[in-house]
Amino acid sequence: MRKIHAFHFPFTWVITSLCLGLSVVATHAAPLTTLEHHITGQALIVSPAALSVPKGIAGSIAVDLQGSAAPAGAYVEATLRGPSFPARRLVGAVN
Repeated sequence: MRKIHAFHFPFTWVITSLCLGLSVVATHAAPLTTLEHHITGQALIVSPAALSVPKGIAGSIAVDLQGSAAPAGAYVEATLRGPSFPARRLVGAVN
């Protein structure tokens, strides 16, 4: 049977009390930040959904934002890829 010395028991009690006290303080800390996410009911409609155009023939894609008005400075970004040219990044204003 192991004998508990008088020094070990109070020391363990103090350490346990400090750990519990610090965990209570940590759980009641103020949040660092808050975020709000607003769902606006907007939809981005691309027509046609897929486009195949022969080489040398011009093609077009229509992009329309439906729902509430677009925020100031909004833009549409797309990447066009094809077998005969490298990927091209396109940026344009909404509607």
